[in-house]
Amino acid sequence: MRALGEAITTAAETTRGAKPESIRVVLTECAPDMWFVGGRTLAAVRAPALPASARLRRCGRTDPRRAA
Repeated sequence: MRALGEAITTAAETTRGAKPESIRVVLTECAPDMWFVGGRTLAAVRAPALPASARLRRCGRTDPRRAA
């Protein structure tokens, strides 16, 4: 983690012209179900997509040819 903090500090110093003593880096680990992307949990975003047949069963439909 130290190397990551140093690298981020160096990047901020180089790209922003900031003085190292004015740069703060905070690393926080967060569970995927407590982090949201586009209104969905990160766990849901990362979950493999269900095949069409499973999506149909979840909606109570079984025949993909039937109109919704």
